[in-house]
Amino acid sequence: MLAVLSHVLNMQSAAGLEEALQANRYTFVKFYLAHCKHCQQLSPRFYDLSDAAPARVALAQFNCALDRVTCDTHGVDGVPGLVLFRGGQRVAEYDSLWRDVKPMRRWLEEQME
Repeated sequence: MLAVLSHVLNMQSAAGLEEALQANRYTFVKFYLAHCKHCQQLSPRFYDLSDAAPARVALAQFNCALDRVTCDTHGVDGVPGLVLFRGGQRVAEYDSLWRDVKPMRRWLEEQME
């Protein structure tokens, strides 16, 4: 199942996440937990990024409480985790403390060059 919030794909299952990763050339995924304070603080910026991100990247989010194995499989060892995928394959993890729209957009553009 899939829900769209702003321009962010809200993935409701591991299968849905995998489908989105395969369907898009680039997918930037926020892995989170609903009760995580840092995840909650990042959410508005991630939604804002969806309006500013390069057109060739889809943004999605996945709640690790739904399926921790999926998060582990994708190398997410802490939340929030921001991971860029290309054609379903992990490309890079955004690990900067600068979690605002401009630095995240700049990082995405650099990764897709």
